[in-house]
Amino acid sequence: MEEAQTGQRVPVNRCFGGNCPPKPSQKKEQKIKDVLLDASQRRRANKEIGHLLKIFHGTRKLRELLRAMKQRGYPDYVLKVAIERVEAERKRNELTFEEIRDFEEFKASLD
Repeated sequence: MEEAQTGQRVPVNRCFGGNCPPKPSQKKEQKIKDVLLDASQRRRANKEIGHLLKIFHGTRKLRELLRAMKQRGYPDYVLKVAIERVEAERKRNELTFEEIRDFEEFKASLD
């Protein structure tokens, strides 16, 4: 009561029932963690794809191995990186019409 009478402001706690807004530093830390997690998953995915391609000694292309990767139960982030690689081939016009059709069917089967 004395503080209120002297004219000093008392800070008000706006955090009721555990519904506190996250601090800006927490948001920034979470964003950094997400970026680092994504980078580590991408690195792991590239290693797994490289290992899979070495197993077949260049006899199979990545787009031919997508269905096998799905059946073997590779994680989603590995399939995502593999699809991105095939999309890059497609943008460079390295795929025939039949290969594009098969690739689009595979992408549709994922959904």
